[in-house]
Amino acid sequence: MDLRQPKGFVSYFSKARDYDGVFDFVPRAARPKVGRPAFAIHQHQNFQVGAGSGRLHVINDNGGRLFSFAPAAGFGHDMLIDIDAANAADEKWASANDRRPSPIAANGPTIQCALAAVSETDMLLLGISDYGPGRIADPRTPRGRAALYSLAFMLRRAAAVRLDIQDYELKAGIRSLEHPAALGAVTGQVFLSDTLENGAGYATFLGAPAVMQELLEMISRPTPSQFFDRMNAHAHSSACDTSCPDCLRSYSNLAYHSLLDWRLAIDMAALALDPTAPITLASPAWSRLSALSATTLLSARTGFRQTTIAGLEAIENGTSVKIVTHPLWRTEQANLGPELAAAWDDAQRVRGLRVTEDSFVSVFEALRRPV
Repeated sequence: MDLRQPKGFVSYFSKARDYDGVFDFVPRAARPKVGRPAFAIHQHQNFQVGAGSGRLHVINDNGGRLFSFAPAAGFGHDMLIDIDAANAADEKWASANDRRPSPIAANGPTIQCALAAVSETDMLLLGISDYGPGRIADPRTPRGRAALYSLAFMLRRAAAVRLDIQDYELKAGIRSLEHPAALGAVTGQVFLSDTLENGAGYATFLGAPAVMQELLEMISRPTPSQFFDRMNAHAHSSACDTSCPDCLRSYSNLAYHSLLDWRLAIDMAALALDPTAPITLASPAWSRLSALSATTLLSARTGFRQTTIAGLEAIENGTSVKIVTHPLWRTEQANLGPELAAAWDDAQRVRGLRVTEDSFVSVFEALRRPV
């Protein structure tokens, strides 16, 4: 028996490659991950989707701190225990019973690891084929992960409405992989899987291209289900800047609340249906948030004034500028879309301001980290 891997769990060490081959240093606990399932992936409209049986790993890295396991006297030669946790439990019991605990000591080397429960279940994978010029959801960036996770959990909620089930009956997550057409580039996929081991058939049903199209339409446009209409209703859109229990948040995705954004989920669903879908801050859904982002940036800086540059909200001080962007817009000068190319030209050539990639701040970042 390998003492480094307690029976029923697998260990992952810090700075290890994630299942999908991409380094991931973000500390998370109990996060579901999938590897490379054997089922076929089908192209439909602007998305790729596939479903079938696969292996789900639910990883717990103790909030990024990992767990410490070691052998201890009296626990058997092939058993590893979390000594700190065991001693804490003993002290709590002894205190309640007015006794003095006998500390447990390590009887060998300590192993730092994360834990994973592995199960076979039904799952689906969904990826967007073409984001269009100047747009991307890179899973290596916070805003890229936010877009992908928002789509994943919005799909889960739409699926729960479509199937008349509870959303916790499905797990949601994202998967990163090397882009097949660009060396060194990374793309992201979202997945849904049945919570029930061996599957309940939900994910395989939802992974049919026609059914997935129906879910994406529920999210991104008015349909008889009124799923989209409820999110865009003034009562919700005027009160919810990012996410709330009425749109995306639930207890089961508590660890992801800071990333989730219902507007991003809608735009991602629209792109999955049509690569030419307008992704703009001038839309009714984003315009208020764009102005709020500029106000938030302004409050964190002295000597700046609020303005608009090529129709985009911005702040400037006569020398430098911060321009509010959509979270899906690329900001590298060589890959700018038409909106940011026009803003770059207006700010630099017409107004004489210093412009770099750091001059662009997405709504996602402005509302969460304005400094």
